[in-house]
Amino acid sequence: MNLTINNSSGLTLLVAEGTIDEASLNEISREVEKLSTTSEKHMLLDCSCSNALIYSRIGFSGFVNRLLYLKSKQANITLFGCDDQIKKLFRLLKLEQLFNFSPTLDEAYLSLHQSSPAMLAVATGPAPVPSAKPASV
Repeated sequence: MNLTINNSSGLTLLVAEGTIDEASLNEISREVEKLSTTSEKHMLLDCSCSNALIYSRIGFSGFVNRLLYLKSKQANITLFGCDDQIKKLFRLLKLEQLFNFSPTLDEAYLSLHQSSPAMLAVATGPAPVPSAKPASV
């Protein structure tokens, strides 16, 4: 798993890409614990390899339990790359309204920007400062 954390102006974006397993979930939880309680937290979690997680030792219930824990820390969570089986499980548990779902990471970024325009600067870094050019004569 590749974990990226960007902070800017009281906003935090945490992106976890790749296979998320039990150790990865523990790492994500530790990172969320370190974050300020006053910052707005957005998480984008890759679920494209979620079948490996479902059949692992922690299983789907452990995965959902960890997501609910992260949600209790006031994190806005977007799951991207989920297959239909995972979406159906969230629907059966009546949890789909607690999380956002996007087909791809790019679409997750786009929906995050639409819901919180200030997140674009956090996701892409600070805007470049235009260079001062001398006036031409």
